Amino acid sequence: MGSASDVLVVEDDPDVRAALCSALEAHGFHCVSAPDGKVALALLTADGWRPALITLDLVMPEMNGWEFLTAIERDGRFASIPVIVASTIQSTPKSPSVRASIRKPFAVGALVQLIRNALGAPAA
Repeated sequence: MGSASDVLVVEDDPDVRAALCSALEAHGFHCVSAPDGKVALALLTADGWRPALITLDLVMPEMNGWEFLTAIERDGRFASIPVIVASTIQSTPKSPSVRASIRKPFAVGALVQLIRNALGAPAA
């Protein structure tokens, strides 16, 4: 089980992934990251860990964001985890898991606010 501050960042660019995790941790979140959907799915299924929220890039190797969304929605354990799409792709996938989307490049503060909104947390 995860905590209310656990965020899974699924992003293939290592520099963006590191910067996002650093920024999210500076805002009080605990960040776990994955370079693609395949690794992210393995993290979710390995030991029952459940993040409070997932940020998801769409264009990634191995398992892209659309494939990842399909996989978590098929598995009842993960379908209710809110997802925020953070990608260069403008269109937002039609998925009940997706609560919001933000287009790269974006201000970290805007992403943090979307996360707080999706989690029902007050603004800082």
